[in-house]
Amino acid sequence: MLLLTGALACTSTSQTPMSLRAEKDREAADEDTLESVTPEEIADVKTLEVFNRMHDENRHYLQLEHDTFMKTNRSLTKHVKAQKALFKGDTELAYEYISQGLNRDETADMLALKGSVYHSMGDNEKAEYYWNKAVERNTDVVSDLYPGLKYWYSQR
Repeated sequence: MLLLTGALACTSTSQTPMSLRAEKDREAADEDTLESVTPEEIADVKTLEVFNRMHDENRHYLQLEHDTFMKTNRSLTKHVKAQKALFKGDTELAYEYISQGLNRDETADMLALKGSVYHSMGDNEKAEYYWNKAVERNTDVVSDLYPGLKYWYSQR
């Protein structure tokens, strides 16, 4: 009866006494293998682990760098399109482009350009608001590129 109980216990775990013995043999073989590994091989494995971790981190940083570049590129494209539209006298199109650009990234140049767009539309209150934000962000934005801003800044 005792023998039957042991057999039932083995079948309930879906392992026969023979497979249990094979598993123990594999564990013993694994232990022997670990003992035969040289310190140089262990160092190589650790070096590989460090390399893989660094590679994953670099991939993460490269993705961040790419995402930042793409965001900046899209913002810059909107800024350039807004400048071209403003220089051609199409203030509505310039306003649309610069607003889209500012939704992506708010730089001093973009704020200054939005102020210039408002100035061209005759809304000096909003122009001064955006010019003021641009100057607060970076005083180097006051240049010949934005003559309205330069004049406004000189009168303050």
